Amino acid sequence: MALPPGPAQQIIPRAMAHLRAGNAAAARMDWYSLSPADQAHPDCLFVRGLIDRAGGRLNEAAQALAAAIEAAPMVPQIWKVYAEVLDELGNTMEALRAVDRAAAIAPGYVDAWHDMAVLAIKTGQHDLAEQALVNLAGVKGDDARLPLLHATLAQARGQHDAAIEGFRAVLAAKSNDRRTLHNLAASLREVDEPEAALASVNEAIRHRIDTPESFTLRAHLLAELGEFEAAVDQYRDVIARFPDYLDAHETLARLMPQLAGGETVALNAYRNALQDRPDAKPLWMSAIASAKALGQAEQMREWADAALQRFGDTPDMRFTRASADIAASDWPAARERLEELVAAHPDSHSAQLNLAHVLLAQGDPAAAEGHALAATRLNHRDQVAWALLTIIWRLLEDPREHWLADYERLVMPVDLAAPDGWRDMAGFLADLKPVLEAMHTTQMHPAEQTLRGGTQTRGLLFNRRHPVIRGLAQSIHHAIGSALSALAFDLDHPFLGRMGDDTAFAGSWSVRLASEGFHVNHIHPAGWLSSACYIALPDEVARGDAHAGALQFGVPDTVFGLDLAPRRIVAPVEGRLVIFPSYLWHGTLPFESSAHRMTVAFDAVPKAVLSEANILA
Repeated sequence: MALPPGPAQQIIPRAMAHLRAGNAAAARMDWYSLSPADQAHPDCLFVRGLIDRAGGRLNEAAQALAAAIEAAPMVPQIWKVYAEVLDELGNTMEALRAVDRAAAIAPGYVDAWHDMAVLAIKTGQHDLAEQALVNLAGVKGDDARLPLLHATLAQARGQHDAAIEGFRAVLAAKSNDRRTLHNLAASLREVDEPEAALASVNEAIRHRIDTPESFTLRAHLLAELGEFEAAVDQYRDVIARFPDYLDAHETLARLMPQLAGGETVALNAYRNALQDRPDAKPLWMSAIASAKALGQAEQMREWADAALQRFGDTPDMRFTRASADIAASDWPAARERLEELVAAHPDSHSAQLNLAHVLLAQGDPAAAEGHALAATRLNHRDQVAWALLTIIWRLLEDPREHWLADYERLVMPVDLAAPDGWRDMAGFLADLKPVLEAMHTTQMHPAEQTLRGGTQTRGLLFNRRHPVIRGLAQSIHHAIGSALSALAFDLDHPFLGRMGDDTAFAGSWSVRLASEGFHVNHIHPAGWLSSACYIALPDEVARGDAHAGALQFGVPDTVFGLDLAPRRIVAPVEGRLVIFPSYLWHGTLPFESSAHRMTVAFDAVPKAVLSEANILA
């Protein structure tokens, strides 16, 4: 460090000694005893950044380091620390650019390549992370951090078997590495080893890891193992200690209605946390979204009103308030707010989309059409806008309804073939049914989902490694490819225009309906291709008595108040898969029986990397 001559050569070492001793306040007092000229020296500014960072004043630290860089732009160490502070401030992309600058200035700077790999993994830039690791190994091939970084990158890429092998190798050398134990647990969860994952995260906690991610991961695992009382206690403990940790809030709120007596208290944790953290805007937005998901419209409006008053009449707050009006079916209030938003922000996809929804609900499809089309122009892949247009064009007797929603061609029933290892579908289904039954561990349906009078499995079904689940996924994947191969590509079409060489599952689950159970009419906003696969049917459904338990298409959500007949009804058959564009309205007709109706469903999208692990970097 080339300090300026004079008092700074005594003051700065003394300040650094205080800093190393953990006394940032004393270090700060020392620094302020420098002359104004010395305070402007790049090395003194760098120390100021270190002091402010240690004292928790991250914005001031970033400003001091930026000033140091302006005065001395070719010092890689300043760029590296600046990157660390930016990352702590949540500006991870800017941090990555800063550490890239450090590596460019000094290609032999080992820690710059390390930090670049970490930040690239964090931002999903996996190829950049891999190149950073190659460069790190080129500079220092025996760097002890390389095995952990390689395992972490494998995890981020969804290569969980390789990640597990890597994490276990790291733990063989250092068994008490808390973050590696956490990350091992996250990957074990992804490969359907919840017991081993729970043991690993418990070991991380035993070694005093103290992050909300680890305790929430433990709660997730307990829930997946059916230990709901312990899971709820763990979620509540996380929230008590980390009141604004959203993953715990959101999972607990959605879990509680599935447990006996839980619906009335599902949002209590939010209520308490909002009192403790009244200025935490993300917490307010999460609470409002959870109230909406659980169908608690009045609570949603109450919180939206409070958030609007607290955070001001900004466009995002006005939109949130309009969403609450929609949830309560207060169409006039929602329309007024949304028309103001669209006028001021015509390029707002959400405002255009929701105004179309409101206008359709008010019985004005002609006015709704323009806004729905605007939403598709702003986001061509949005399933909700296209779903609205299937109804709008039907009401307007517009022939584009047939182009968009060709129910005879785009609703595709396919009889599955028995997977490898099974002689026929009857034998396969006999093996599959008890495995699925055992996964239905909750007592009621998820409040945010469309089924009524039944239960739904938790997590991603096709991530399970049980042979029958893998066999089902294999058979379905083959059937999808076969069915789509018969369709013609149409670049302008929201479904046919996205067909490619392969598809990937974006979500998968099983539903078990009891007598009088059904699915309300709905679409799948997160999908491209959606489905129903029939695993077990009551005799009353299998016989097709008055369409009992059948799948109907073309009838929209009752919120629109439209008395429209189905465009198509598909009778269920055990072993049959029905696939269709995710924007098609569909629902299940109720049935009466002492037996359950069990299905598997999924959303699929054109092939992409979808897996994200719960990584502690």
